[in-house]
Amino acid sequence: MKKETAEYLMGQRNAVKDEFIISRETTGTAEHIVVSHPDVQDPIYNLWSGANKSRCYKLKTQDNEDEPKIKRRTTGGKKPYIMLMQGQETIPALSLLASGLLLKIFNGGHIEWHTGRVIYGRGKVSMTQGAMAKCFGAGKAKIKAIVSELVKKKAMRYDRKTRAYFVDRAIARKGGGVREDQV
Repeated sequence: MKKETAEYLMGQRNAVKDEFIISRETTGTAEHIVVSHPDVQDPIYNLWSGANKSRCYKLKTQDNEDEPKIKRRTTGGKKPYIMLMQGQETIPALSLLASGLLLKIFNGGHIEWHTGRVIYGRGKVSMTQGAMAKCFGAGKAKIKAIVSELVKKKAMRYDRKTRAYFVDRAIARKGGGVREDQV
């Protein structure tokens, strides 16, 4: 190997003129490009191009065959929706404040659609009553009364183990699915 190439690999030079091996492997929509040097065993540079990296992942496998396989939780870009069916009352007689809080949770993106957990922020932290009060501009006592009504009417539940609120799955799901009465 040339002295200049070794200095480039150690980061002492910004450019070098030498012979390199550039290889390409293609899949359906992506391309894997590898740059290597004949005298160096490991590749110098690896790059996936043409595919969205977030979509290139392997499904997790389970050790126990009795457990169900983990499926992808995507809807193909379809927008989330709230299931409100005429003639069916999923939650009996919610107050206007409780209905408004649910709408704020759904519309504000404060729900993790595959679990129903109420979240906030980019870190997807579970939303507490204090965080709800701060986020929605209401007092803690008012939020506590509204959340207790939602829990009493089973529109929402609190899991002590995870310290999180969960919205009932009969109320909200992520888009594009077939309704149960159409199956």
